[in-house]
Amino acid sequence: MRNLTQTPGPDLHPDWSPSGDQSAFASGERLDREIWVMDSDGSNRRQLTPNRPGISGAPAWSPDGSQIVFESSEHQGDLAPHSWSTKACMP
Repeated sequence: MRNLTQTPGPDLHPDWSPSGDQSAFASGERLDREIWVMDSDGSNRRQLTPNRPGISGAPAWSPDGSQIVFESSEHQGDLAPHSWSTKACMP
């Protein structure tokens, strides 16, 4: 096992894509967390959700790998489900 990220804040809730070539995860400080995607070797890290106040977390890939579903809240305590097309994060 090896660490794939080198961020100052916590990286949480990793989920591997169905093909195993990418991982989606939440990264950031307690009240300012975004969803990120990276290749399985830790390279090509890119932010999926825009910088905004609030918490995004618990990303999960759809079975066909076409979407990532995650929780997001712009206000503390009010989590709502969201989805994002993975076409936006594919090279």
